[in-house]
Amino acid sequence: YTIYEIFHTRYRLHKQIYTHPAIQQIEYMILDILNIADPVLNISKSVDNIEHFIKIDDTLIDYIYYSDNKQLDEAKKIINKIKKRELYSFVCEKNFSKLDIKKKICINDFLEKTTELQKDDVIIHNLCLGYTGYSYNPVDNISFYDLNNPQKLFKYEKDHVSKLIPDSFNENIIRIFSRKKEKNNIIKTIFEQLIKIYNY
Repeated sequence: YTIYEIFHTRYRLHKQIYTHPAIQQIEYMILDILNIADPVLNISKSVDNIEHFIKIDDTLIDYIYYSDNKQLDEAKKIINKIKKRELYSFVCEKNFSKLDIKKKICINDFLEKTTELQKDDVIIHNLCLGYTGYSYNPVDNISFYDLNNPQKLFKYEKDHVSKLIPDSFNENIIRIFSRKKEKNNIIKTIFEQLIKIYNY
């Protein structure tokens, strides 16, 4: 039971903290800042140069924010929004159980439904959360030793541990974010239509 609790704690931390929508809102904003700044600061090229790479730390955001380079103005606007807590909007999410989805919702699905949206208005985040990154019971892969006979290995059936252990060990979530708050309603409406079309 303690082993199940460890996996459950891992799942809970990812669900409630590491992948919380507010965290992901800021992550996408930081990503946009870095993508805007990359042509100017060559951030991506620093990966191949250790002397440059070690300079890529939290101070980079401050450097961009206080820079006089006009090419970084858009990045500075996003940083300013973060400081004011004007984050990208978390529009909605759908938790679904189908693991083998042949067609995933993409940006073009939104653009085909309306002319009011641009490609950069919508962010689609596909998230798989669970006891592990897979759908199987992780304890099924753990062997236990018999204390009286250390050469003997055995498995624990989950029903022998507790009747309250779940039958499913992961969940798949589609999260929709918006870079423009005024377009939240139309994005949500289209997403709900697509959920019905794809029968999620």
